[in-house]
Amino acid sequence: MASLKDYFVLDAKTVCIEKEFYAELGNSTQLKMMGRLHLDFESNASYVSFYVERNDFLDCPAAAALTNLGTIFNLKNDLKVQGGMEGGEEAMKSDDMIFAGRIFVYDENPPKNDCDQHIRQQAAAQGHFIQFRRQAYADARAKFEKPLAFISHDSRDKDLVAKPIVEGLTKLACPVWYDEYSLNLGDNLRRSIEKGIKGARKCIVVLSPNFMANSGWTKMEFDTVFMKDLHLGSESIIPIWHGVRKDQIYEYCPALLNFVGLPWPDKSESDYENKLKVAINRLHVAINK
Repeated sequence: MASLKDYFVLDAKTVCIEKEFYAELGNSTQLKMMGRLHLDFESNASYVSFYVERNDFLDCPAAAALTNLGTIFNLKNDLKVQGGMEGGEEAMKSDDMIFAGRIFVYDENPPKNDCDQHIRQQAAAQGHFIQFRRQAYADARAKFEKPLAFISHDSRDKDLVAKPIVEGLTKLACPVWYDEYSLNLGDNLRRSIEKGIKGARKCIVVLSPNFMANSGWTKMEFDTVFMKDLHLGSESIIPIWHGVRKDQIYEYCPALLNFVGLPWPDKSESDYENKLKVAINRLHVAINK
């Protein structure tokens, strides 16, 4: 199940500028907070979100985070961002954006009604609206988000391929079964993985040298996906090609060449971010067709 911090990351569906903050609590203890300025180029507006970690020292940790609101507003002065399509469309600049007044606080600490009410009243006096998101929010999201795709990958490809896929698809309201977010402490791995594969509409397979050399979990997942398709007469596999050639895929499993694969962009490429967006959009279409 995704944590509250995971949702703080995954809920960011806009261009973001972020900054870490630390509140000194004494005895060499610090409260860590993260603030983000979200830039929505479609509406030419911005909003703010904060993440506050759990602590037992402050009575109102969210209030400590909100003291950094002015610094967050000033982030767009430190980094100029411009949006807009080529072909005559007028470019939109981050420093021209209007603040929508929305502030989301992802708070790992339990609610305190007096503190929350005081924060809301202060915010309202400035024309701001505070929305608290705590553990109940993460629990509710997890309850209703049925994964549409299962992602099978070698752990060595997690940061370069798997996690960008999961984060990109989640931002498009396409939840993915992903071990880091979908497994809870004490879960039976085999049963959980098989349940994830059975329940998913599509199965994204990250084919890489690491994946093909792994004779453990990834091989079990791959075999389970193939058995599911054989049993149901379906074709659920979406192959991602990451640093592999056609002949290597043929040696691993000739049947995979019958599926159109998606070459994964190299992070060293200058236009990586654009290629990543295109890849995520193509995956999104393939999962939902």
